[in-house]
Amino acid sequence: MKSLILSNQEGSQNNAKDSLVMYEEIIKAVELGGIESRHAFIGSEPDLTALINRERPDIVFSAGCFTQAANHSGQNVHALLKRMKVPFIGSEPEILELVLSKIDTKDKWVREGVKTPTYHAINRVDDKHISGLETLTELRNFPYIVKPSNEGSSRGLDKTSVVFTSDELVKKAKKTLQEFDQILIEEYLGMFDDFREFTVAMIGNKDRMLLMPAEIELLQKEDIPVITTAHKNNRGTKATKINDYYFRKELVNLARKALMCVGIEDYGRCDMLYAGGQFFAIEVNGQPLMPDLRFDACALSIGLKREEYINTIFLSGLIRNLMVKKPDDSIIQQMKKVIPQDLFNYLFNN
Repeated sequence: MKSLILSNQEGSQNNAKDSLVMYEEIIKAVELGGIESRHAFIGSEPDLTALINRERPDIVFSAGCFTQAANHSGQNVHALLKRMKVPFIGSEPEILELVLSKIDTKDKWVREGVKTPTYHAINRVDDKHISGLETLTELRNFPYIVKPSNEGSSRGLDKTSVVFTSDELVKKAKKTLQEFDQILIEEYLGMFDDFREFTVAMIGNKDRMLLMPAEIELLQKEDIPVITTAHKNNRGTKATKINDYYFRKELVNLARKALMCVGIEDYGRCDMLYAGGQFFAIEVNGQPLMPDLRFDACALSIGLKREEYINTIFLSGLIRNLMVKKPDDSIIQQMKKVIPQDLFNYLFNN
């Protein structure tokens, strides 16, 4: 069986080098499960189409969501693969589009009864018009945090993203809208004495989900805790195991509801907060970096090593695609040797 690992080409040379090392780890891991694999950059839609036709992979794992396009409106990679009838690991294209928008995700959560902080959406219509800005002066439950709606990895966040007055809020919103078309104004919970932050990694599908939580802490305590891209890039956070059984159970139950609500498949991550004695779902990452330190920490909380959880993710995608293209049973038996037996039985027995 042959798989293809896809990614977008990173901006800096160091990032590109780190990414290639990461994808090499995926290749080595799935080789243990009997899958031959190689990495390629996504490029433009014609480039990707030609690549797929040339390689003819049995299944594709794409770390990037879109093809590259001159007008920045690239084709959804999973939509292209679906059109070409090529099985892929991860969620359906419309699900990835949904969770890329924090606001659309929260709208769905609110409709389905998933607890999330109070929020408001502000849109830049064009260079001269902003929709919803006038409502900001009416908000009273300060502080708020201003976030780009369609960005991941904490892009667009820094300490000034937390605002305590109407004037600060309007000023920060206008500044953020100069760079991003849509922003999320969310009630900021970091001032609660019991404030804690978590991420819950997921492998599996529907009622067979493996949920692996970890607590995320800043290495240096801050008066206004905000985890930024710089913290992540410079390893300014640590992820630790949650030992309290009942606390962990309540956290996992909300994460399960949040992930099932949006329909994530094969693997993903849900970021959560605890404040004022309650859990809140914050956002879902439909294509989290994998392998990385956060996924590692989540997996290690239940004793899974990198090669084990990578193979589990791939097998989850293979079995979900049984109706599209049946994988060779010998591959499943080979991967079964890499994946812990109790985990294999839980996720794949039926």
